[in-house]
Amino acid sequence: MKFRSAFHTSPKDTAVFNEDYYESSMPDEQFHTKNLFVLADGVGGQQAGDVASKTAVTHLLYLFTSGVAIPEDFRSKSRDAILQRLEYGLLRADQKIRGLAASDPSLSGMGTTLIAVHLKPRNTL
Repeated sequence: MKFRSAFHTSPKDTAVFNEDYYESSMPDEQFHTKNLFVLADGVGGQQAGDVASKTAVTHLLYLFTSGVAIPEDFRSKSRDAILQRLEYGLLRADQKIRGLAASDPSLSGMGTTLIAVHLKPRNTL
């Protein structure tokens, strides 16, 4: 599978700086879970939206592409393995953000939205 990708983002007119963060994993012919594109938008008006968005994206990508084992109690035979990995990565990214916010008062209340697209041959999930 060959494709090109590009990202572009800009702060809203009222924003002092951009709290968006985006990253993608490079395609891998043998391990298709690496075809993941993720964009997070830090919640404006909250503290450290830029930290939340970067944490969410980098943590999700790491857990999705690294082959980290998904705990047995999280697995489900009714869900696709890719979907399980994505859901687990999102859960752990959320836990990471909450942990950072709880441990550092300057990060309290931070938040982000996130969208992820996984491409695999003949399907988009």
